[in-house]
Amino acid sequence: MYREHCKELTTEYFIKDISRFNRDLSQSVMVDNSAYSFAMQIDNGIPILPYYEGKDHELAALETYLSKLVE
Repeated sequence: MYREHCKELTTEYFIKDISRFNRDLSQSVMVDNSAYSFAMQIDNGIPILPYYEGKDHELAALETYLSKLVE
C-alpha cells in the first residue's frame, strides 16, 4: 500500500488498513519498516529493518520466517 492508500495520522505517520482488501485477516500479514503502519491490525504486522542500499539480509530472514508461518 502506498501513502495515498493509508490513513494519515500526521504528515510523518501513516496507518495501513489491510481490511480494505476484503481478505481473511487470519491469513494475512503486512511487512513494513514502520511499526505505526500496523496500528489497525497490530497482530498482522511484521516489522522489518529499512533497506536503502547494498545487500538486503532482512528479506532472506523474512522468507525463512514466512515459510515457518505457512507450516
